Amino acid sequence: MLSVAAEVYSVDSIPDNLLINPEGIVVARGLRGEALAKKLAEAFN
Repeated sequence: MLSVAAEVYSVDSIPDNLLINPEGIVVARGLRGEALAKKLAEAFN
């Protein structure tokens, strides 16, 4: 059952993100803001 806000704004799911390494292993999930920036910097340095 959707909340009133979900119905008003037509939201039927919650966004998520996954960081997957070259071997296909999930190394992080659901990061936002500074935590996401930090994890990406680690991955690309």
